[in-house]
Amino acid sequence: MDLIFHPTSLSLAGHPFSTIQTRNTMQRHRRIYLLGGSFNPPGLHHERVIDGLQSLCKDDDLIVIIPCGMRPDKERTNDVDPGHRAAMAQLAFAHLDRVELDLSDLERPEFTRTWDLDARYRERYPDADIWHVVGTDLVDGGASRQSEIHRWHRGMELFLNRSFVVVTRETPVVSSIDFPRDHCILDLLVRGSSSMIRSLRGERQDITHLMTPAVNRYIERWHLYTGRSTLDLVDWRPSGRAIIVPMQPDPENPNPQREARARELVALAER
Repeated sequence: MDLIFHPTSLSLAGHPFSTIQTRNTMQRHRRIYLLGGSFNPPGLHHERVIDGLQSLCKDDDLIVIIPCGMRPDKERTNDVDPGHRAAMAQLAFAHLDRVELDLSDLERPEFTRTWDLDARYRERYPDADIWHVVGTDLVDGGASRQSEIHRWHRGMELFLNRSFVVVTRETPVVSSIDFPRDHCILDLLVRGSSSMIRSLRGERQDITHLMTPAVNRYIERWHLYTGRSTLDLVDWRPSGRAIIVPMQPDPENPNPQREARARELVALAER
């Protein structure tokens, strides 16, 4: 095994910041980059990460966007119907090169843990290398086993035995000793977050510079993140350009559960 160093101009906590990977240089397998998150809503900061991942891609590498299912630990994720998050992800990402949307988690009553996602994609792509895309905020404290990843299901095993693309954010400043054993660094110094967009929207401030026009129009149409209730249901048919049309409730079931509605929307997407 060879050590590969890809130096960058950034220093973290006084250390030269380099990309270090333990990889066999004789052969490069196909890479599947898994980018999970709530995407609630998807913003331009997400697109910047995807642009950076595209710069890493070669041949038939693939970037998979995975909006998470219901989060018992993050109620904000559950405030917006999964169908809306599916539609916004479609509008934001489906047109991008090398990108595949995996909406299956929106069908589930609870989100899939990263360990289980890893197993699913290893089974789906047995000859590929699976890379998990995370921000520096999630590896902060890794050297002392206090990172956010360490708190995940089987987090220690993930941290030590899986491959990570670590995307730099403006904050926090992270020491190079905190990074997972097998990693590469995507030095983007990303600014912005979905929580910031939600906060600005709730305060009725302008958010148009933080997302694509299509996603902004969708948010305006459905009054998302304002505290106002949405009376219409959404029938989402992403054939070519996504089409959003009002749909009257089923008279036999005027108040469908969010999970059931998400299943219907995902089924429409897969036709």
